[in-house]
Amino acid sequence: MRNKLGLYLATCCLLSISCDDDNGNVVRKGFFKQGLGVTDVDGNKYASIILNEGLLQGKDAQEWMTSNLRTTKYSNGDPIPNVTDDSWPDLTTGAWCYYNNNPAMDEAYGKLYNGYAAADSRNICPAGWRLPSSFELYMLATFLGGEEVAGGALKEAGTDHWVTPNSGASDSTGLSFLPGGHREGYIYDYFDKAGRLGRYWADEHLHGNANNFYELSNENSKLAYGGTIVSGYGFSCRCIKD
Repeated sequence: MRNKLGLYLATCCLLSISCDDDNGNVVRKGFFKQGLGVTDVDGNKYASIILNEGLLQGKDAQEWMTSNLRTTKYSNGDPIPNVTDDSWPDLTTGAWCYYNNNPAMDEAYGKLYNGYAAADSRNICPAGWRLPSSFELYMLATFLGGEEVAGGALKEAGTDHWVTPNSGASDSTGLSFLPGGHREGYIYDYFDKAGRLGRYWADEHLHGNANNFYELSNENSKLAYGGTIVSGYGFSCRCIKD
């Protein structure tokens, strides 16, 4: 009941302070600010942005990394194996890789992690951070005007990293989500969709071998969330602060 009431009040508040940018994305000035950022156990540094601050005394604020995760270790320092061969679909434990096993992809797109790594209790995110839940993604989409347009506010604008048309992209949140593509992990082993799709793990691990994920596409401005897929796939990760 409390969550529903909070969502209702937040939505009412947001509707009263909304405006649209040139791409039709909802922009709410004054509710984004720079966070303190975070450093992972490998020493990779990530800037962060706080969204929703000021609503309901900050109760529903979300602090997000502004780039994709690049760690090779869980937060306790245990290594996550780098798997480059075609055993990837057969794994039942955590692993990471570069897209196309090409280290040059790391700087912009970060690494791809299978769902077992994303769900591991040792935490793939830095200490004090975690993957977002489907409810938090729902709250974020609501804050940004609904799932049909929220992806545009999250995606990096332009076509430096996204394949044209990169529909609706404004990056009005400053989170600059990128299309790291994915690694197939069900039967076959191949890489696909870099530049076209950003697929990211959420924090729900289901039925032992399936995870929830969310997706952004160059073809539309949606934030698609709540989908479920087998844990063998390799997706990107973005972390939010606890």
